[in-house]
Amino acid sequence: MVRKDLDNYKTCDPVVKLYTREHGLHLDEAGIEKITADCEANPGAVLVLDAFLSLIQPLGLDSDSEGAVEPLQNLLESIAPFNITTVLLHHSSKSRAHERASNAAAGRGLGRMASHVVNLHWLNPDNKEDQRVRLTTEGRSSRSVDCVIEQVDRAIWSMHGDSSTISEQLDLSKVRAKLSERHSNVLSLVEQHWMLTDRAIEPGEVAEQMAEELGNNARQKALQALDALANKRLVEKLTRSDHKRGKVVSFQPLKGQLPESWRCA
Repeated sequence: MVRKDLDNYKTCDPVVKLYTREHGLHLDEAGIEKITADCEANPGAVLVLDAFLSLIQPLGLDSDSEGAVEPLQNLLESIAPFNITTVLLHHSSKSRAHERASNAAAGRGLGRMASHVVNLHWLNPDNKEDQRVRLTTEGRSSRSVDCVIEQVDRAIWSMHGDSSTISEQLDLSKVRAKLSERHSNVLSLVEQHWMLTDRAIEPGEVAEQMAEELGNNARQKALQALDALANKRLVEKLTRSDHKRGKVVSFQPLKGQLPESWRCA
């Protein structure tokens, strides 16, 4: 885009030159000369290189070696006078998919060269139905970003929020799925009680509502189950003093941890 005045931009024809696979270029001497000529004719352009491995593959370079970045360095030096913004796409190998982007990029050479790195990988690679993507950035002169996004339509993405919070929720979901039937029922009761009354539940109330399931010593068993859930960070344990009852404990769902079905109810 070209700025017309303050906060007002004009969109220009986005594609000046396109090299496809059928008529592609590589980062050899001839390819660098052609790209440099295009940049000289279009100063200030955005140069998109897709993708790093395909550009250096014919050169016989090991993508994980330090020398793999030399052709790219030669290109950047050649187009430096023309104020070009270069965007390089790089697909890391599966064995390095969850490393920091600067570490996973071609033996770390690319990471050192880039002024800004944007890394994308699946939030939950074990679940093929989970289309959420974790986006992280690293840069020399900008604030880092770490969030979760999801593509809802072509070129349209939605924001799910901070990745650390969502990753924690994902971990808790896995813990929840492994609960015993009794602990799962107690957790559901804590959540239902909170939704209906907006207050924490006490072990005695759990024992009363689950008397048949808990059997003898129901209150003690209820307290044990609630403590186990608190230790797994699925509920929050509250303690208060009562002048008649002494120390009173109660339990409530952790903030933001109610199931979607309850939050939407």
